[in-house]
Amino acid sequence: MIGDMLKQLRKNNKQTQQDLADFLGISRGTYAHYEINRREPDAATLIKLADYFHVSVDVLLSHKPVCDQPKEISGVALSAEETELLHKYRQVDPAKRASIQNFVNYLYIQEQQDRKEQEGA
Repeated sequence: MIGDMLKQLRKNNKQTQQDLADFLGISRGTYAHYEINRREPDAATLIKLADYFHVSVDVLLSHKPVCDQPKEISGVALSAEETELLHKYRQVDPAKRASIQNFVNYLYIQEQQDRKEQEGA
C-alpha cells in the first residue's frame, strides 16, 4: 500500500513526518494518515512526493519494496562512500546542485591535467 512505501522512503531518507508535512504544506497528522493508509494523497501530492523522493509515481503506488540505496550505476558497483555521497547529494536543494556539479567537474579536470603532466615528466 502507498502508506508503507511512503514510510519506507521517508525512513530511507532519514526524514521525519514533520519534514514531509512541511514540504507538502499539510499537518503532520494528515501526513501520518497517509503512512497508516487512513487517507490517500491526491494526484498533485503524489507528484510532489515522487519529486521529493526522486522516484516515479509508479514506485509510490507499487507494492514492491524499494532498495534502501542504489547499489550500482550502469553496471558498476557503488562503494559505501559513493552511496553516501549520492544520498547526501539528493538531500541538497536542486537549485544548489549545480554548484556541486561544477566543483566535481573542476576536480575532474584538475585530475586529468595532473595525470597528463605526470605522464609527460
